[in-house]
Amino acid sequence: MAQHLERQVGMYPPGTLVRLEDGETGVVSSREGPLVHVLRSADGTPVAQPLVRSAHQPGHAIDTAQHEDDARLRFSMRQVWGAAAAV
Repeated sequence: MAQHLERQVGMYPPGTLVRLEDGETGVVSSREGPLVHVLRSADGTPVAQPLVRSAHQPGHAIDTAQHEDDARLRFSMRQVWGAAAAV
């Protein structure tokens, strides 16, 4: 059952805060890839516009999932999903 759930939802479902191998912090925006919208650079600086990374790119694999308190990151869903976040 757990394997079926993982296939359907993914290891890191959309909305999961993650730290990438290169130290960037972001939110999984799509399980296809998965894609991560980076909201904080490796040095901890917030980015002006979210950067989209594929977790399959070298150096951008997901290192760990994080709770928003640990990530020290609050974000608006509109930053990642745009107008669709209002639905």
